[in-house]
Amino acid sequence: MIKYSTESPQKHYHDGLAAFRKKEFEKAQTYFTKAIVLDPNNIQLYDSRAAAREKLGQLTSALQDAEIMVNLDKTSAKGYLRAGKVYRLLGQNAKALDIYNNGIKEVKPNDQLLQILHRFANEINEMQEKSQESTVNKSTKTCDIVVMFPTELTHGIFESLPLASLCKASIVSKRWRHFIINSQSLWKNLDFTLNRPSGAITDQVVSTYVNRGKLRIQTFICHNAERLSERTLKALRAVPCHNLKTFELTNSSINETAIVIFIRTIGSQLKTINLSNTQTSDRAVKTMLMHCPQLETLNLSLCKITTQAFDLGDKQCKALKVRELDLNGCRSIDKAVVSFIIILFPNITHLNIHGISGITTHTLVNLAHLPNLECISMFGNMYEDGLSIEDAFLTFAKSCPLLRQFVLEECPDLTDNCVRHLVVSCVNLEELTLNGSYNLTDEATQYIGNYCNRLKILRIGKSPGITDSGISVMLDLGCGSLLEIIELKQNNITDNSLRKLADCCDKLKVINVNFCPNITGSGVAYLVKKCGKLMQHLSMVDCPNVALDAADLARRVLGQHGGTVNYLFRALR
Repeated sequence: MIKYSTESPQKHYHDGLAAFRKKEFEKAQTYFTKAIVLDPNNIQLYDSRAAAREKLGQLTSALQDAEIMVNLDKTSAKGYLRAGKVYRLLGQNAKALDIYNNGIKEVKPNDQLLQILHRFANEINEMQEKSQESTVNKSTKTCDIVVMFPTELTHGIFESLPLASLCKASIVSKRWRHFIINSQSLWKNLDFTLNRPSGAITDQVVSTYVNRGKLRIQTFICHNAERLSERTLKALRAVPCHNLKTFELTNSSINETAIVIFIRTIGSQLKTINLSNTQTSDRAVKTMLMHCPQLETLNLSLCKITTQAFDLGDKQCKALKVRELDLNGCRSIDKAVVSFIIILFPNITHLNIHGISGITTHTLVNLAHLPNLECISMFGNMYEDGLSIEDAFLTFAKSCPLLRQFVLEECPDLTDNCVRHLVVSCVNLEELTLNGSYNLTDEATQYIGNYCNRLKILRIGKSPGITDSGISVMLDLGCGSLLEIIELKQNNITDNSLRKLADCCDKLKVINVNFCPNITGSGVAYLVKKCGKLMQHLSMVDCPNVALDAADLARRVLGQHGGTVNYLFRALR
């Protein structure tokens, strides 16, 4: 048996041939390239790489290899044969004929492949004679995008088609089918949200596309998958889709056993898993944590899992790369989950525990053990557990200086000092949502104005202590320069706040002033006339002093630029 060095061109060449026979053309190309680096004058290596590139649909690159072959040895027929074949695949028969004729002149008479050059040249001559007899056929060829356009442009055209149209395009002609079926990029992303209306995807539809994409599939996205069953996961396992990196299957009733088997089979490369509102169980979550070493994003919102899903005991967690975790609406999870998260995912940056039960001041202090935290979302009153809420905010804010998004809704015990501690330490805040903090006053808005000069989203509704004065001071301090979304519902503001927003916030897109009894149509008119071109949505439900004509004006102005208005007034009984 011949032994090859691990870096010998022969070793890479034979590895490439083995991959080619298995139809692993991407791997084959890589091996042939390594061999070429070590032996750049070997015509056979370029010929083999060109063959792999043909299978991948990379015809331009294959042609470059063929041209190198001709330049290396003009007396060898191999380069001319390869170049001619690529030109014919491109539909450029005239150029193929020129290549064959040049080869016939240059190749040595004793070259066994010379006869093949003559045969191919004769075939093209015969085809051209037949083509001249049919004007229709000639015009059809000149309009073929696969022939006319560069490969990368043709790819771009096909990539813009939804999956159903791509399948139809593959039966237009033999050339189109060859191009589409053998493309390495067209089948990477199976995103059914771009293809059919919600709920229309069936197991049979998925199976069809999976069989087209096979090992090339890297993304599978199907939201609102009510009609899908275990057969969909079986189709992905049967390939098997070991290169799958993103898997999103939401609103599905697929059982936990099928999910567990699926994760165990092809979870090794998954970076993103979204199983929102599915039958995902504690067992399934543990399987993900132990079988998905590349996992970075995990969305389990609205799933009926418990805190025990993250208790692995003495079993090893392999999902150490998780950066984003969404547990929104998982009401069976309690505050203890934070302790597990700190152990399992010490480098987490995005955490949504909006809706978990029993959050206390110690929960916030525990979150201080996540120094890379950039986004945190919580809901509900933060009960004091041997520690005041202000001290808890001080500890948390000092330990999380990278924070860009902070959401804490319906926490009536939140104070102005809590806000001060937060904004002083977290100067990079882009979103601050504190709806339902009934004790906040204008002092809080002054702190926001002083320190939050990067703020894009601000929600401080249901805080009756916030008035026009607080809004005005906040905006005068420069907070409004980047503000895009502001929510001031159920606050004691008047038209003065609307005018101030219009004057100071030239990027304002969304504003919510629901249940604000003191604003009038005058303030609304001023706002929409000044910001109407950019504003996308204005909500003013149950504002008794905003008359219908003001709402109609807002609809006309915003509607000209695609904006919407939510106006509803229910008269007092």
